[in-house]
Amino acid sequence: MKNIILIFSLLIAFASVLSAQERDFLVTEIKPLIEKQNASGLRKYLAAAISLNLPDQKGVCSQQQAEKQLANFFSKLENPVFELLESGITTDSNASYLIGNLKDSTAGFRIYILAQAQKKKIQSIHISLIP
Repeated sequence: MKNIILIFSLLIAFASVLSAQERDFLVTEIKPLIEKQNASGLRKYLAAAISLNLPDQKGVCSQQQAEKQLANFFSKLENPVFELLESGITTDSNASYLIGNLKDSTAGFRIYILAQAQKKKIQSIHISLIP
């Protein structure tokens, strides 16, 4: 009986570690890509259809379209610096989010990313100008 309890406890601990790793992919994998303005690297994490809101464009688009639009946005920035403000899990635990500021020499932008953690797929990227 003690062996069964021990095995069950280990399985729960292992599942918790895997769950945390799935949620942390936004910080460990996506954050570095944003810091480097690597739109092509982000593409593999984008859902087939993604809600993309940029300061000059809004809508749902494909992975390819989103990659091009993000690359265009990033190319306009001069020596940007990304600052992570917050990351975590939504209240219903079905998604993870990342919030940060991307600032260059002329403007600052707030970035909000929402993703399905288990599939490691970004559903939404919202980038807005900080007034």
